[in-house]
Amino acid sequence: MQVHEGFVFHLDWPQEYPEAFPAEVGGWLISHRPITGIRLLSNSNELLGEVERPDVREAFPIYDYVFGFSGVIAAEKLDGKLTFELIFEDQSVCVEQPLSPRPSVPSFLNRLLLTLGIRWLETRRRWSRSEEAAWPFTLRRELLQIRRECGESFRCLELQRILSLFARERPSANVVQIGVGDGVLVDPLSSYWDKTSWRGVLVEPLPHLSESLKERFADNPNISVIQAVVSENDGTATFYRLAHAYENAPGWHQMLGSLDREVPLKHRSLIPNIDDLITEEPVRSLRLQTLLKEQGLSRFDLIVIDTEGHDYKILKQIDFTRQSPSLLLFEHHHLTSEERQAASQLLSENGYKWAETEDENTFAWKY
Repeated sequence: MQVHEGFVFHLDWPQEYPEAFPAEVGGWLISHRPITGIRLLSNSNELLGEVERPDVREAFPIYDYVFGFSGVIAAEKLDGKLTFELIFEDQSVCVEQPLSPRPSVPSFLNRLLLTLGIRWLETRRRWSRSEEAAWPFTLRRELLQIRRECGESFRCLELQRILSLFARERPSANVVQIGVGDGVLVDPLSSYWDKTSWRGVLVEPLPHLSESLKERFADNPNISVIQAVVSENDGTATFYRLAHAYENAPGWHQMLGSLDREVPLKHRSLIPNIDDLITEEPVRSLRLQTLLKEQGLSRFDLIVIDTEGHDYKILKQIDFTRQSPSLLLFEHHHLTSEERQAASQLLSENGYKWAETEDENTFAWKY
């Protein structure tokens, strides 16, 4: 998503260099000025077709004009990007959208070696006597399969592939999720709770969201919903968020909460009056180990952290000598460069491998 003065441009597809041509292109533009049309300049001067986008209008109600578009990319010479001309009533603006290169497939010899490794791991998995004992072989097999298909690339698609595998192969795992939101919007685990018997500890500081989660899981005794923040101290902390209800509130406004006031303020370009909308409220604060002790959870298999800037502060509280989760997922978007480097070093020192996905999350695993 490209945020500019007075307008926002987003390309839904393609995100990667097309595999074949002609290829479809589509996205949306929102603006405070009337929009006349959008032209794809990369290989054609034709105007792209207009498409109704009620989802975008609902998500960004403060913008007066919404223009969804779709069309076809005809030529193959794109130089790694698409160039669009955005035509407003009073002027035209050109924007460039980089395209990620498609994953490079390993050589025939490497694919053969990976195939042999996959078969060996499948045999080891079948010999295992429990789902927990089988999981390291299952995970390694799937990661080799991904390497055979996608090389060293690891995207959101591969992340969801591993999470789906984990839900299928580890249906009775212990899961900790910190910063759940509403449990639907931008929640990587949303679709798995009803398909598994996971024992879950879900932490969400906002009262209306935590109450919604409690209602959703009221009939599931395996899941505990805790209204709190996980931080470096036990006690009370100040949480900064947007007022729960205000005129023209976008649907995702409830996700903009943090222990750091500057994090929600980063969205000023999308919500111009955001400075007047920030509210402070005291919330219960728990250290990670306090939370686990209260919940009687000595170990966990998967932890997901999305706390708008405090992810590393939680990550470093994990006692890796006693609690060594198979999978970790955290958002690095709001971390400082020093925190990102420290997080990488912490993972490496404790035997994890990791990858950063295009949506600015870090996914780590350990066999």
